[in-house]
Amino acid sequence: MKQRLYIYTAIMLTLAFFVFIMILLFYGTSPPPRIAETLEDIWGISSSNVFAVGRGGTILQYNGSSWNNMSSGTTECIYGIWGTSSSDVFAVGVGTILHYDGTRWSEINTSPIEHLYYLRISDIWGASQNDVFAVGDDGTILHYDGIEWSKMNVSTKKSLYCIWCASPSEVFAVGDDGIILHYNGTTWSRMNSNTQSKLLGIWGSSSNDVFAVGYSGTIMHYDGIKWDEMYRSDVDILEAVWGTASSNVFACGGGLIMRYNGNEWVKMKGWGWADLNSIWGSSPDDVFVVDNVETILHYDGTEWSRMVTPNE
Repeated sequence: MKQRLYIYTAIMLTLAFFVFIMILLFYGTSPPPRIAETLEDIWGISSSNVFAVGRGGTILQYNGSSWNNMSSGTTECIYGIWGTSSSDVFAVGVGTILHYDGTRWSEINTSPIEHLYYLRISDIWGASQNDVFAVGDDGTILHYDGIEWSKMNVSTKKSLYCIWCASPSEVFAVGDDGIILHYNGTTWSRMNSNTQSKLLGIWGSSSNDVFAVGYSGTIMHYDGIKWDEMYRSDVDILEAVWGTASSNVFACGGGLIMRYNGNEWVKMKGWGWADLNSIWGSSPDDVFVVDNVETILHYDGTEWSRMVTPNE
């Protein structure tokens, strides 16, 4: 019995030594390349200044020709990003709010907000640099007035995943069990969403032309009066929606990208291996999508192609 144990131990040590030698031969003395992280959100200022964020504190910036790593100063997952200019960008994550001043990222002191450190903050959007909203777990909605962040009064404990502003008095947030909240500039109230599906994304061309997407491939539409189910895709989950006009709206999720032309939703492209998380563009022919293996896709108005990221 002991002899068998010695033989087994010798074999395992030999294999471990072999693997070690192969790593040295392949990588040399330099460390292996960084493993690609899941990208959760994408947003930009122009076609030559785009940000993508994700797990492990990942922040990538596109300068119009290549994607490059930025130092975020955190290892927390970053779920959302939005800003007003190249020197005023916010990013949010688990108990974290970061700000970019055009030179570097720094963490904002949120200690006055009770119990924020363990909450997932999922998304951020604003009406101006002095009127910014962020949403997250347990019905959390935060507001920035240009001086400090504070917690807003909301009558729900349902987790919220996305927020979008048409104006300071037309703000929408979506989340669990089909919840849609509306802010009129003074108070938050719950809207009749006409769905029980978890909603993950929201965007509109105006306050009376708003799209929301989520589980079961649900696409909801608000015409300024009521929400109705507009379409149900055959993909399990639609993660995000974004557009340039009421007749040019994109939605993505799973390995699918869809486009609304003002009359119908049409499947544009499918990637069976992908899990597409977010979509944003600077124009109808300059659209970016990110997924869960640090893949970034780009649409030039004619076709979709895969972009090269810095950690490949």
